[in-house]
Amino acid sequence: MNYQFYASFLNLSNIPKHEKELSQPSYRQFLIGKVGKTIPLIKTLAPSLQKTVIKPQRLHRDDVNYYIATDMMTNTYYICYRTLLMIDIDYYKHEKQRSKDELLTMIDNYCDQHKDYRFFIYSTRNGLHVFLVSHHMDYKSVQALQIMIDLDCDFYYVVYSYIRGWSVRLNKKKNEEDDQLYHFITDLGHGKIDPLLLKLVNLHINLVGVFKDVRPNLMYGG
Repeated sequence: MNYQFYASFLNLSNIPKHEKELSQPSYRQFLIGKVGKTIPLIKTLAPSLQKTVIKPQRLHRDDVNYYIATDMMTNTYYICYRTLLMIDIDYYKHEKQRSKDELLTMIDNYCDQHKDYRFFIYSTRNGLHVFLVSHHMDYKSVQALQIMIDLDCDFYYVVYSYIRGWSVRLNKKKNEEDDQLYHFITDLGHGKIDPLLLKLVNLHINLVGVFKDVRPNLMYGG
């Protein structure tokens, strides 16, 4: 079968050699504390975490811009985007424990400094999902990684996005009751909205409704 974007997931099985220490969470945390959340560290950690992504999958749809699949180990239904950058900010993981309003102010200030960017922002159970709808991005690019770092994205989400693209969960966890997992808050920035990127953002909202009655997923956290 000739896969489109899903081929990038299948290629993850070609794991490069990496230092054994990098597989240890405590050592990774030591490095983050020592050198900070930097692009070189993202590229250093990625090979050691790549193997954790390789689990049995059920592919539902494959497209040049995304694929939809289920992680069979955790029953996680998800969409993975190729060029739609998403920033995942979790309140409970953030060192400064900033509120929603404080985070929105941070994003708004960032947009004042980068006037060609435009973001659509959704609330999650424990934070924000921030989609860049003005520019298609390469998930391996320095530019994409820097935007995510600048806007305080969860650091491990940055690393995993660098490995495979931008993934978003589509089904509920056991203790979630709200059928609509994500709620639109606002859009910020002065850039022109790209119609395809906006369509891709809306797609994940529609898919949450499609999968609202499937068995809950077993992932921890978020």
